[in-house]
Amino acid sequence: ADTVRAHEALQTYAFPGRRNLGYLFAFESKKDDVMKSVVTDANGNKQVTLEPFRQRFHPLTEFTRQFQKCTTGESQTCPWTIYQSINAKYQLCGSYPSILAGP
Repeated sequence: ADTVRAHEALQTYAFPGRRNLGYLFAFESKKDDVMKSVVTDANGNKQVTLEPFRQRFHPLTEFTRQFQKCTTGESQTCPWTIYQSINAKYQLCGSYPSILAGP
């Protein structure tokens, strides 16, 4: 019984999907829209019909914003660099974003 509960918990948190949408990262911002778009087919399967929306996080814009003090002269030297091509095609690491920032 405990192993079944442990397995279900791992499945819920490790593989969020259509049956447990509440655990998806950043779900809360579109929760109402997503929940309203869920339709159930004849077999009882639920499907999200919400159209894809614009990307909310753009790494280059966000990194530039974060490092603004470095680039406006408020700091002598900026210890951070934005790397746009090092993982552009995910050749460095498939799970890292395409744009990286580092020292």
